[in-house]
Amino acid sequence: MNIEALLLLFFTVGLFTRFSLRVVGPSQRLVIFQNGQAIKVVDSVTWLLPFIQTSKLVDTSRISQAIPTFYDASRTQTALVLGTFEYYVCEPLKAVGVDNLRKKIEGIVMLALQRVFEDATIEQCLTEKAVIETRVMEIANLKSAALGVALTSLKIDSFPRHRQLLLQITTMPYIVYWQIVEEVQ
Repeated sequence: MNIEALLLLFFTVGLFTRFSLRVVGPSQRLVIFQNGQAIKVVDSVTWLLPFIQTSKLVDTSRISQAIPTFYDASRTQTALVLGTFEYYVCEPLKAVGVDNLRKKIEGIVMLALQRVFEDATIEQCLTEKAVIETRVMEIANLKSAALGVALTSLKIDSFPRHRQLLLQITTMPYIVYWQIVEEVQ
């Protein structure tokens, strides 16, 4: 066997390994596609068939994010509700096909906040913060299950102290967020 054939063999094996071996990190899942269909989810090292199978990484770590800003009547950004929420991808097969997952989760949280504020009285919002957080989590988890996402925590730090600002939350139209959530349903 001559040296050129040996070099060609090593080069071919190297290319095959480069395009077929996938290593997945500890907080990631690899969704493997074949003929445009998701066929399995892998959480370790795997081999793909080059040119037949493709893959996409999905991050399953917990992501902490601030509650999106509500807009007041003058369309200036005013932080009417301050807080954070945390979520993670629990079903990678559902989440892999979602474009702009972060924005959609924000929209779901905003919609859940709006629905809870519509039902609650001003006094409940100011005194029963834990009840409000629980209701928002329940509504948000129901909607986010279709995306393969689960909310793990929601912490509201403060509500507006003025009655008029709190009323703006319940009456404000969320056209952008409604469109995002309607895509999910």
